[in-house]
Amino acid sequence: MASGKNFIDEARNSSNELKAVMPELERALFTPDPVKPKEFDRVAMLPERTPMHWFADRLRYFPTIVDLLEDYNECLYLDSDTNFIYSFWEIFDTLKRFDIAVPMGARRVTGDTLHDLPDSFAEYELGVIVFKRNDRVRNLFMTWDRLHRTHPHLYGNNSQRSFRDAVWECDDLMIDRLPSEYGLRWSFGEFMSLKVKILHGRYYEHPLSPTIEDVKKIVNSHDGMRIWSPRDPHWNEGTILRRHD
Repeated sequence: MASGKNFIDEARNSSNELKAVMPELERALFTPDPVKPKEFDRVAMLPERTPMHWFADRLRYFPTIVDLLEDYNECLYLDSDTNFIYSFWEIFDTLKRFDIAVPMGARRVTGDTLHDLPDSFAEYELGVIVFKRNDRVRNLFMTWDRLHRTHPHLYGNNSQRSFRDAVWECDDLMIDRLPSEYGLRWSFGEFMSLKVKILHGRYYEHPLSPTIEDVKKIVNSHDGMRIWSPRDPHWNEGTILRRHD
């Protein structure tokens, strides 16, 4: 889902990378802008933008998208700033047991919520969302949109906090947390243990910023428990293992 030339171009790149690792997946772009479907299998038009911040507009679109995807039983939503290293078919296996699966929020809790939620009930990182097209998921998306529109001064441009509240309200929803390796917020610095398959983030704008190709090589340079951050001045030395082999 994208609007504006820069973000649509970013989505085109993400779509091309996705096709390289998982060519069997059908790729759809949802946008309110006129776009030719060159890098996608289909382009679906969304209603016109409102003056609201993109975060709020995006939430308004989610129930619409669920309705437009009527030919599909299982779907994967991806932010435009996602990149791919390996195929990840196993992400759909979670839907054999759950309605929806989303990675753990990198910052865990980023601010206030409507409900008095425990810190142990952390946020979700919303750049990667795999879900079934069913009534429980549609209700989640509608609740998410309602909460964010009803309390704009509480959430601002942070849709993770409103999503956390929405999940809390939807007590019949079956939701799973994906490991961060399926949506690694590499620009924050991360702990890794599994093989990283999906990257989520944009370049830093400073002279020493790693490129996406740098990140792809570094995060899987070891397959043990490891940490890495692009903010470290020695980022190009690779990941730090939990212990020396």
